[in-house]
Amino acid sequence: MGGAVMKLKSVLVAAAIVLASPIASDGARADLIGDVISAEYDFTTFGQVWCTACFTPQVFTVGAGLESTTVGGFGVAVFSIDFSADALTITYLSTADWTVAPFNGVVFTVLSGSPFSAISSVLGISALDVTEPADRLAINWEGITFNTGDQVVVNFAPVPGPIIGAGLPGLVAACGALIALVRRRRRLRMAG
Repeated sequence: MGGAVMKLKSVLVAAAIVLASPIASDGARADLIGDVISAEYDFTTFGQVWCTACFTPQVFTVGAGLESTTVGGFGVAVFSIDFSADALTITYLSTADWTVAPFNGVVFTVLSGSPFSAISSVLGISALDVTEPADRLAINWEGITFNTGDQVVVNFAPVPGPIIGAGLPGLVAACGALIALVRRRRRLRMAG
């Protein structure tokens, strides 16, 4: 009888540990859909705003399709901006030859919603030219020439999804298993 009780106890304790421990969900994702983001063009140094009216619109909500294009101070539509749930794609609509300066590029700020997650990869430009200073996304293409159709793609790392089995449900299950173990041991003692 003692071996059966020990085996039952081991199984119940193992079940309680599994139910109470955090188990990461495979639903990890970066999700910018629904975020409200602003765009500005900084020139000479980061934070030196050269133009906000260059973007149509300057503040946009991430959803299906293009979020914005550049006009205004550039005189022509130079590039389009398309955010998805986990990436930014900038597509050049005309040739652009950017002046050499400590900073010459676009800066995005999340006004509401989830902040940008860590950058996982960059295509079309050096990853060193794409940074996230002060929870903003800055792309510095100073001294670079782009041709019509060229793209800059910034992919964001997945953000861990919800934890399954942790918190109150896991605690309730673990306590229930322990109560069942105690009751079982009492019944065995009284019967023996």
